[in-house]
Amino acid sequence: MHLLGLQYTNFIMIYRSLMMYVMIGVLLSGISLWVSDVSGYSESFLLGESGQWLAIRLLMLLMILPILELSKFEAKSGYDKYVLTLPVRRSIIVQSYYLFYFLSITFGVILSFGIVYIYSLLFQLSFNSHYVVELIALEAVAFLLAGAIIFPLLYYFGVNKSDVIIISGVFGPFIVLNNVKEIHYLLERPPLSNFNLDLSIYFPFILLLAGILLFLISFIVSLSIYRKKEF
Repeated sequence: MHLLGLQYTNFIMIYRSLMMYVMIGVLLSGISLWVSDVSGYSESFLLGESGQWLAIRLLMLLMILPILELSKFEAKSGYDKYVLTLPVRRSIIVQSYYLFYFLSITFGVILSFGIVYIYSLLFQLSFNSHYVVELIALEAVAFLLAGAIIFPLLYYFGVNKSDVIIISGVFGPFIVLNNVKEIHYLLERPPLSNFNLDLSIYFPFILLLAGILLFLISFIVSLSIYRKKEF
């Protein structure tokens, strides 16, 4: 019940920003899909090489930004100190942020698939469901890694350095995952291809499981920092 109440409070604090960012994300996603179809856009955007990848990335990025900036809202309002006076364990407080972030990514995954599918129908674009799912899975991995980096740093350094932490945490995983395609190609070449197993199909989902594992480890680290922190 406490966890549910904290989730509701988190949502109330940022729901206006969240709705605005979602609408902007939907609009920009549609524009990127349309432009890529009209102009034959193929320039890579950190990792992807298609309008669909750019659309998914923009939509999911704009979805999680308000959640990452939640610490600023709490610091300005004094809620970060007020919540410690409530009969709630610190583990539940930390868990509420991680769960809220994870649910936001999950909603972003569903929304991204739906938006790309709908725009593909409206603009009569080709739609490969397996390819789109792969793109979304890799984006989810990147944002899970971003959260795994950002939350412990925010708990340790505080909101004063939040801008630098968020920018580094968001773009760092994309730069690291830029080499993912090289690993993907290796799975399609000998000697791994000699096993007659299409490992490349499962690769994004293996990465997703690894991302979830690192996210859970990050939760443990953040909890350890938060328990020792004095306000």
